[in-house]
Amino acid sequence: MLEFLYTKTPLSYFIQSLWRDEAFSYLLAKHSIVDIIKITSRDFNPPLYYFILKIWMLIFGNSELAIRSLSFLCYGFLFYFFIELLIDVLKIKGKKLSLYALLFFVNPLLNYYAFEGRMYMLFALISTASYYFLMTKRSRLYFISLLLGLYTHYFMTIVLATQVLFVLMSGWTKKEKIHSIKHATYSFLLFIPWIVYFLFQNKSIDSNFWILKPGLRELLSIPFTLYTGYEYFLYFYQKFSLGFILFMWILIGSSLVLMRDKLLKNDVVKSLFFWFTIPSFSVFIISLWKPLFLPRYLIFTGVGLIIYLIYVFEYSKYKILSIVMLITLFMFSLHFNVIQIKERRKADFKTLAAKIKPHLNSQTIIYVENELDFHTAQYYFNQDKVFIYNKLYQEVPAYVGKVLIPSDKMTYSPPAYPRRAVIINEKLEFRIEQSVP
Repeated sequence: MLEFLYTKTPLSYFIQSLWRDEAFSYLLAKHSIVDIIKITSRDFNPPLYYFILKIWMLIFGNSELAIRSLSFLCYGFLFYFFIELLIDVLKIKGKKLSLYALLFFVNPLLNYYAFEGRMYMLFALISTASYYFLMTKRSRLYFISLLLGLYTHYFMTIVLATQVLFVLMSGWTKKEKIHSIKHATYSFLLFIPWIVYFLFQNKSIDSNFWILKPGLRELLSIPFTLYTGYEYFLYFYQKFSLGFILFMWILIGSSLVLMRDKLLKNDVVKSLFFWFTIPSFSVFIISLWKPLFLPRYLIFTGVGLIIYLIYVFEYSKYKILSIVMLITLFMFSLHFNVIQIKERRKADFKTLAAKIKPHLNSQTIIYVENELDFHTAQYYFNQDKVFIYNKLYQEVPAYVGKVLIPSDKMTYSPPAYPRRAVIINEKLEFRIEQSVP
């Protein structure tokens, strides 16, 4: 039974090796609070997640399981707000809650990032909480969630802007609109000091980024991408994606027909529709100049899309059609998960480390030929003994976590005799070299 759970279900993500970004999270969270602030101001994300992870590791340790458990906890709290939205906003009760909860648990995007040691699940949790507090008009909690979100991920500014647009276009009273926008403004004003500090400190804003400019394929795939989190360069779902893409457009298209009157008059439908459409298409347009369109950055839109579809299934006049659509979406989701669990696996650095450790002694140095492996090697070995081999510091791009790579970690020669080096290449193969005395 345990073997099945940890090989055939999303729990398999728990026990895989850390990948570069997760190792970066660990290494950054080891620093002091002051240093975390300084370092993140020169990187690509605000500091809140690293503060929380630091405290989490002090309590639970720094194993792969411990680091990822923080995201899994956020996943649990996200489910709580998901259900509360269905109950308090969509007015769904009883056995139907259990049925619709299945869509949450089979969603491929949430399943994957629930087990990753990064800030994305925390971001999804806080942004979803902000929608819940906004739509239930709990202003103080709305203000707090916005502020926490802004210090978790820069895309929270898009969430804030989308919510303000919804409030302006809603049927709320003038007093309610002013009250909500006032709290949104306060949260953003408290974020401005960080923006100023970031702009003064960060030298990577205009540097080259690894995300490619989106094209027609990415545009046509937006609903599918938001729902599954699929990234085309991974290739694992390539031959199956067309059917899922067409189905998602059929879902969205039919929902627009079924909900056309409510989109104009019903604030719930309007807010849910804005939740996933405005941020995704806005980021897509921006990415034509500055590529930023990546599913995990837009994880909050995936939550909004699920809840929007549930509203359509629940309140459509055509119940048989809704049931067929719901079952089809569920089956597509299961199929995607099966393929993703099998194929979307992180590089097995843990096994490599186990093979290398018998060759290590106090004199051994670890060299990585690919800078992408530097932080991961630091996690699995003594980080003071890990270096990047045969590369200039200027050649290392900012997006690989360069803020945590000192210039003295670059080397062009094996260590002086009698020390030796274990050299890891980009295929995660290793060789041992030693200088001649």
